Amino acid sequence: MPGVFTFNKNERLCSEKAIKEVFEKGNVMFEYPFKIFWIFTNEERSYPVRTAISIPKKKIKKAVKRNLLKRRVKEAIRLNKLDLYCELEEKEKKINLFIMYIENEVKDFEMINAKIIVTLQRLLKEINRE
Repeated sequence: MPGVFTFNKNERLCSEKAIKEVFEKGNVMFEYPFKIFWIFTNEERSYPVRTAISIPKKKIKKAVKRNLLKRRVKEAIRLNKLDLYCELEEKEKKINLFIMYIENEVKDFEMINAKIIVTLQRLLKEINRE
Protein backbone atom coordinates (compact mmCIF):
# COMPACT_ATOMS: atom_id res chain seq x y z
CA MET A 1 0.00 0.00 0.00
CA PRO A 2 1.49 3.35 -0.99
CA GLY A 3 2.26 5.84 1.77
CA VAL A 4 1.13 4.15 4.97
CA PHE A 5 1.84 7.15 7.19
CA THR A 6 1.48 10.00 4.72
CA PHE A 7 -1.23 12.47 3.89
CA ASN A 8 -0.17 13.76 0.50
CA LYS A 9 -1.95 15.63 -2.28
CA ASN A 10 -3.38 12.47 -3.87
CA GLU A 11 -5.13 11.61 -0.59
CA ARG A 12 -6.85 14.99 -0.34
CA LEU A 13 -10.30 15.72 -1.66
CA CYS A 14 -9.86 18.99 -3.57
CA SER A 15 -12.36 18.89 -6.42
CA GLU A 16 -15.35 21.19 -5.91
CA LYS A 17 -17.46 18.80 -7.95
CA ALA A 18 -16.51 15.83 -5.75
CA ILE A 19 -17.10 17.80 -2.53
CA LYS A 20 -20.50 18.94 -3.77
CA GLU A 21 -21.39 15.34 -4.59
CA VAL A 22 -20.40 14.22 -1.07
CA PHE A 23 -22.75 16.81 0.44
CA GLU A 24 -25.66 16.20 -1.94
CA LYS A 25 -25.63 12.41 -2.30
CA GLY A 26 -23.41 11.18 0.52
CA ASN A 27 -24.06 9.67 3.92
CA VAL A 28 -23.80 11.71 7.12
CA MET A 29 -22.52 10.63 10.51
CA PHE A 30 -22.00 12.56 13.75
CA GLU A 31 -19.23 11.72 16.17
CA TYR A 32 -18.77 14.76 18.38
CA PRO A 33 -16.83 17.03 17.70
CA PHE A 34 -16.93 15.87 14.06
CA LYS A 35 -19.58 15.68 11.39
CA ILE A 36 -18.59 13.20 8.70
CA PHE A 37 -19.89 13.13 5.13
CA TRP A 38 -18.87 10.19 2.92
CA ILE A 39 -19.80 8.55 -0.35
CA PHE A 40 -18.60 5.57 -2.36
CA THR A 41 -16.95 6.49 -5.65
CA ASN A 42 -15.79 4.70 -8.80
CA GLU A 43 -12.78 6.93 -9.52
CA GLU A 44 -9.58 5.24 -10.61
CA ARG A 45 -6.87 6.22 -8.13
CA SER A 46 -4.08 4.73 -6.07
CA TYR A 47 -5.58 5.59 -2.65
CA PRO A 48 -8.89 4.15 -1.37
CA VAL A 49 -9.84 7.31 0.55
CA ARG A 50 -9.71 10.98 -0.40
CA THR A 51 -10.28 13.29 2.56
CA ALA A 52 -11.16 16.95 3.01
CA ILE A 53 -11.12 18.71 6.38
CA SER A 54 -13.13 21.78 7.28
CA ILE A 55 -13.03 24.01 10.34
CA PRO A 56 -15.92 26.50 9.90
CA LYS A 57 -15.14 30.18 10.40
CA LYS A 58 -18.52 30.49 12.10
CA LYS A 59 -17.35 28.17 14.91
CA ILE A 60 -13.66 29.16 15.19
CA LYS A 61 -13.19 32.86 14.38
CA LYS A 62 -9.40 33.16 14.35
CA ALA A 63 -7.54 31.77 11.32
CA VAL A 64 -4.57 30.81 13.51
CA LYS A 65 -6.79 28.53 15.61
CA ARG A 66 -8.53 27.07 12.53
CA ASN A 67 -5.15 26.23 11.00
CA LEU A 68 -3.98 24.67 14.26
CA LEU A 69 -7.08 22.47 14.36
CA LYS A 70 -6.66 21.47 10.71
CA ARG A 71 -3.08 20.40 11.40
CA ARG A 72 -4.19 18.38 14.44
CA VAL A 73 -7.00 16.63 12.54
CA LYS A 74 -4.72 15.88 9.55
CA GLU A 75 -2.09 14.40 11.86
CA ALA A 76 -4.66 12.25 13.67
CA ILE A 77 -5.97 10.95 10.33
CA ARG A 78 -2.45 10.33 9.05
CA LEU A 79 -1.63 8.21 12.11
CA ASN A 80 -4.90 6.24 12.28
CA LYS A 81 -6.03 5.66 8.69
CA LEU A 82 -4.39 2.25 8.20
CA ASP A 83 -7.36 0.07 9.26
CA LEU A 84 -9.75 2.01 7.04
CA TYR A 85 -7.40 1.83 4.05
CA CYS A 86 -6.79 -1.92 4.48
CA GLU A 87 -10.50 -2.69 4.80
CA LEU A 88 -11.40 -0.66 1.71
CA GLU A 89 -8.58 -2.13 -0.38
CA GLU A 90 -9.65 -5.62 0.67
CA LYS A 91 -13.20 -4.92 -0.51
CA GLU A 92 -11.94 -3.00 -3.55
CA LYS A 93 -14.02 0.06 -2.67
CA LYS A 94 -13.11 3.75 -2.70
CA ILE A 95 -14.71 6.59 -0.77
CA ASN A 96 -14.62 10.37 -0.62
CA LEU A 97 -14.63 11.64 2.94
CA PHE A 98 -15.36 15.14 4.27
CA ILE A 99 -14.65 15.83 7.95
CA MET A 100 -16.13 18.93 9.56
CA TYR A 101 -15.17 20.11 13.06
CA ILE A 102 -18.30 21.35 14.86
CA GLU A 103 -16.95 22.30 18.31
CA ASN A 104 -16.74 25.99 19.34
CA GLU A 105 -13.36 25.74 21.05
CA VAL A 106 -9.90 24.37 20.26
CA LYS A 107 -9.26 20.90 21.67
CA ASP A 108 -5.86 19.37 22.34
CA PHE A 109 -4.31 16.76 20.06
CA GLU A 110 -4.89 13.83 22.43
CA MET A 111 -8.65 14.45 22.46
CA ILE A 112 -8.82 14.97 18.68
CA ASN A 113 -6.74 11.84 18.07
CA ALA A 114 -8.99 9.74 20.34
CA LYS A 115 -12.11 11.04 18.59
CA ILE A 116 -10.66 10.41 15.12
CA ILE A 117 -9.94 6.80 16.14
CA VAL A 118 -13.54 6.36 17.30
CA THR A 119 -14.85 8.11 14.19
CA LEU A 120 -12.85 5.97 11.76
CA GLN A 121 -13.91 2.77 13.55
CA ARG A 122 -17.54 3.84 13.36
CA LEU A 123 -17.09 4.72 9.68
CA LEU A 124 -15.72 1.22 9.08
CA LYS A 125 -18.86 -0.27 10.65
CA GLU A 126 -21.05 1.95 8.47
CA ILE A 127 -19.13 0.94 5.34
CA ASN A 128 -19.40 -2.76 6.20
CA ARG A 129 -23.15 -2.34 6.63
CA GLU A 130 -23.50 -1.00 3.06
